[in-house]
Amino acid sequence: VFLDMNDAEGLPSLVAGHDVVISLLPATMHVKVAELCIENGKHFVSASYESPQMRELDERARSAGLTLLNEIGLDPGIDHMSAMKIIDEAHER
Repeated sequence: VFLDMNDAEGLPSLVAGHDVVISLLPATMHVKVAELCIENGKHFVSASYESPQMRELDERARSAGLTLLNEIGLDPGIDHMSAMKIIDEAHER
């Protein structure tokens, strides 16, 4: 989807029209998108590391019954899930 992040009408409309927003934008833009997700009752996923600013949105998202999921990409993301799988398997032994 092509969108100008400065489009004050386009971004909220795009967020409102979907169940989940997957942001591959630069990390500095995630907070703005995540805030719109919370306002519109939408879940949010990004491949970026979780910033302190994103962490501050956690309680608002949880209160709204929403998930803000960061670090879900190749690195970070798949590598973390693979590590947890190995750790869980080791604990089972």
